[in-house]
Amino acid sequence: MKYGKNKGQTNTFISSYETLDLTFPKEILTNLYSKGEIELCSLEGKNGDVFKITFSLYPNFEKEGEFTLICYNSENKTLAKLTFAFLEKNIIIGGLQGLEKGEDKELIKNATKELFGIFPKKLLLETLYILFPNYSKIGVGKNKHIYFSPRYIKRKQEKVHANYDEFWKSIGGIEKDNLWSLPKKLERKSIEDIPAKKRAQYIKKFNLLDTLFEKIILLYNI
Repeated sequence: MKYGKNKGQTNTFISSYETLDLTFPKEILTNLYSKGEIELCSLEGKNGDVFKITFSLYPNFEKEGEFTLICYNSENKTLAKLTFAFLEKNIIIGGLQGLEKGEDKELIKNATKELFGIFPKKLLLETLYILFPNYSKIGVGKNKHIYFSPRYIKRKQEKVHANYDEFWKSIGGIEKDNLWSLPKKLERKSIEDIPAKKRAQYIKKFNLLDTLFEKIILLYNI
């Protein structure tokens, strides 16, 4: 998302924090505003590895949005970040990053196995949909990204490692003018449509997503 010091940026900022105040219980907001980051939930992988999902303010990628969902592994290494903001009834996803530069890509491979085939980025997107089910989601295309604007392209382009367009397309997004309109719901495959030899894996995957949903909804009264 391309920000500037203008009315649009101000409206986005106000809209984002108004939405946050309406979403989380007061005690959660108190912790969030005082600490800058709260843990939404933790999930256990198939071999016992624990993955943590947090919600943070004032992200390092602040030009991509106001808030960031972060997925950490059991060693507290960042596996994925999803940065976003609100504009009226829309969520604008301005950033979707993977590992920090220089980290071993095996971390993602191992995490995906532990999560029954769910990529950490996809796990964060699932979290976003649980938190804010009634908002339209818009993904920023790679060429629309702030760091590909003329002002930043020479200095910041190397910070963007993700192929946004490929990811949005893979989940059923529809592109127009480098913005992707994302599905209202993240659909699951029907068990009947999955080959018999793969069904056990998919059932475990769906159970993990159900656990994610239950932990966020029940613990935070959303």
